[in-house]
Amino acid sequence: MLSVDGTDFRIAKSYEKPFYSFKFKKSGFRYEVALCIKTGDICWWSGPYLPGLWNDNMIFQDGLVHHLEEGERCETDDGYRGSAPQYAKCPGVVEAIPDNAEMQQRVHNRQKTVNK
Repeated sequence: MLSVDGTDFRIAKSYEKPFYSFKFKKSGFRYEVALCIKTGDICWWSGPYLPGLWNDNMIFQDGLVHHLEEGERCETDDGYRGSAPQYAKCPGVVEAIPDNAEMQQRVHNRQKTVNK
């Protein structure tokens, strides 16, 4: 089981819309990082992508989705709603199980720590 999220990295480049990262309000690249929920190891990364053109779900659909086994889904944040419920388990969607909210928050916190 994987946890997936996108993260932006700053680059030294003058302003151009395709490179614009809302996270930094400056130029950057976007990467997708997937962690093993059980061990916390990085199991997948993909990029670089232009943050002004690619959102998290588009990157997910471009790469990792094609490597998932049938019926396998990833824990994600709400940026992946377009892939739920077939490929992603997102908080706040109809299929979300309220009893899993605490576990999902722990997984999300670990993902954010790695993405820093």
